[in-house]
Amino acid sequence: NLSQNDIKELIDKKLEKEANRYIQQWPEEKIAIENGRWGPFVRFGKNMLKLIKEEGGRYAPEELTGLSLEEVKKMIETQMPGAFDKKGAKGAKKAAAKASTTLSLTGTKKAAPKKSAVIKKIVASKGSATGAKKASVKKAAAKKAAPRKAAAKKKKK
Repeated sequence: NLSQNDIKELIDKKLEKEANRYIQQWPEEKIAIENGRWGPFVRFGKNMLKLIKEEGGRYAPEELTGLSLEEVKKMIETQMPGAFDKKGAKGAKKAAAKASTTLSLTGTKKAAPKKSAVIKKIVASKGSATGAKKASVKKAAAKKAAPRKAAAKKKKK
């Protein structure tokens, strides 16, 4: 059983551990350097990334207090390429690439067909593709006869 003093010590240790959890934080960037179970690590959004020294080895928590945001971003970029690319820019690039492929394929940009026409074409193409196939009927597996016992040999007199 735990005494009142033991309970108080455990609670104090837990509160101290939580207070020392963060080494550095940048909440606007969603980046934090934290003390973990197996040493310090970088939390980037929901991802937990290793702290890698350029010359090898591990960082001591005292060394990490002097790291700048740019250095931490470089570490994140090496482990997650493209982590700091703008998401809106990616979408614009994809849309531009799509538009250029449709233009190169057709020569000129066509107006989008009406939905009902598209649905009719899809149904027609599926019907013609599956029309040649007949519905397969599953046959019941034939029952095997139980093996018969070999006839007993007659004894010679």
